[in-house]
Amino acid sequence: MHPDNKAMATTGVNRINIENLGIGLSCLFFKSLAYINKGSQVRIFLYLLLSEE
Repeated sequence: MHPDNKAMATTGVNRINIENLGIGLSCLFFKSLAYINKGSQVRIFLYLLLSEE
């Protein structure tokens, strides 16, 4: 294989890996946001429940 072709192939693979990593990170980010949101809803619910007393 010609060195230039090898370099091209590796940059292509790296670009795909970086894109997948980005997708994975954003997915994790949104999952954690949803989790935090759910947690705060529960907290608000408990707060309202306790303040009713």
